[in-house]
Amino acid sequence: MAFVTEKDEFGARRRALQDQAAANVAAGLGTMAREQQAGEREARARALAEEQAEQQALQQRQSFATQLAAEGIAPEEAGVDVGERATGLGLLAERKREERAATQEQKRIDRETRQAERKANIELKKTQKALKQKELDNFEKKIAAKKKTEKPKESQFKAATFSNRIEQAELDFGALEGVGYNRADKTSAAETFLPEALKSDEAKRQEQAERNFVTAVLRRESGAAISDQEFDTAEKQYFPRVGDTPNVLEQKRRNRAIVLENMKREAGAAFQPLSQTLAAAGVAPTPQVVSQPAQLQPQQVEQARSRLDELRAKAAQGAPAQPRFR
Repeated sequence: MAFVTEKDEFGARRRALQDQAAANVAAGLGTMAREQQAGEREARARALAEEQAEQQALQQRQSFATQLAAEGIAPEEAGVDVGERATGLGLLAERKREERAATQEQKRIDRETRQAERKANIELKKTQKALKQKELDNFEKKIAAKKKTEKPKESQFKAATFSNRIEQAELDFGALEGVGYNRADKTSAAETFLPEALKSDEAKRQEQAERNFVTAVLRRESGAAISDQEFDTAEKQYFPRVGDTPNVLEQKRRNRAIVLENMKREAGAAFQPLSQTLAAAGVAPTPQVVSQPAQLQPQQVEQARSRLDELRAKAAQGAPAQPRFR
């Protein structure tokens, strides 16, 4: 009975050992399987990485060859094998850097050259301008010295006389304006058609100043007898008349100023101001007008209107109107 019990116990232990051994074998086989699977995965990963690296290298070689072709450089001229990717790309990059540096240097040189040329041109223009101004100054000095030593011509003396007459007329115009006389006023204009005995002193002085101005200008321009038409044109060109606007009056004033200035220039060394001419002649300056313009009486206005109607009737019949200036 005891023997049977020990036998059973031994069998149980043996089965337990067998089961343990079987479990150990199974565990070892599982570990080996897992290690094998891990190794296979690692091998596949390495193979995939190598394949990707090879493809990337191939793409880089192709890109390098394309860049060399775009630059017009053959691989043998570059001194590298297309397969030597790193060296070739580095050489190309170095060449590009050198080209960029050379381009930038050339741009800097060109910029500095242009700046130097502009500066030189400015200095040259300044020098030329200074030389021209110096030549002009010397020329003007020679002309001035020549005028001082050269005796004025007869035409210059005539121009000087005409200049003084125009100056005198302008002084008379200013004096009349100073006391309020306005030749462009309708009343003043109507007064010009009155007989001389009925005209105011201001109207007579205005006509005399206008006559002095016109004869000086026209005698100088034509040198011959002055026609009535020339007188009429000069009146409209230089003197205030009824209907003139402020702008027109200013134009006429400028016309008279231009004529006077040009006459002075033509006179040259023969010209001297009116005050000196009067002083040399022992004549006092022109007295200023102190009276106010005369107001026309109704009878005078009627006479002026009658005279105007008479002139209009003659003009309508084709008869020449009597000129104001003789």
